[in-house]
Amino acid sequence: MSSLIGLRRTLTWDDFKGSPPPGSKFSALTASNFIVSNPTFQNVAGGKVQRVDQLIVTVVFDKNTSWKIPMNNWSLQQQQDLLDHEQGHYDITALIARDLFIRLMAGKNKVYNDKAAGVEDIESWKRIYKANENKAQVQYDDVTMNSQLNTFLPSVGPPPTKGSTQDKWERVIASGFTTVRPLGDTAPDGTPYKVELMDILVKAGMFQ
Repeated sequence: MSSLIGLRRTLTWDDFKGSPPPGSKFSALTASNFIVSNPTFQNVAGGKVQRVDQLIVTVVFDKNTSWKIPMNNWSLQQQQDLLDHEQGHYDITALIARDLFIRLMAGKNKVYNDKAAGVEDIESWKRIYKANENKAQVQYDDVTMNSQLNTFLPSVGPPPTKGSTQDKWERVIASGFTTVRPLGDTAPDGTPYKVELMDILVKAGMFQ
């Protein structure tokens, strides 16, 4: 059976094992990604192939390339505020990976003329969702760092408070885990499918 791995993960600063690059102006970096296993196919009538329900989509947090600066002069609350921001990066990746997984599961038994067509079908969806992830990640950083006090830049010192824009992004991202699709679509086990994160972000006005 196909599966999604890593949708929920709570980050801690102990997860950040990498070293900050020399001269970086930022305070931390979360290296998150998602990967899709190679599809398998079985031969069916008419010389065609059918995708086997064995796809695995995995959300990856790379500890060795995720890093943070020393925070000896930061309060515990300020450290938590920054960790909340980094958690948002992971959750964006995870939710878009989930949305891709649901999309691929809609065609889990799809029939193709040949394996190449089946592989390209999956790759085309991966490209779309990877682009969505990149767009959301860039917007998240651009908006939260440029329009509020907690810019997370060491050059200006630790952030004094969590800004309202960061609060809003956290609430909207969190809603991606719970907002049920209005048409009542469900997984085979009856779990309601959730609205795609990009649709939630657009509706919430997170993109101009």
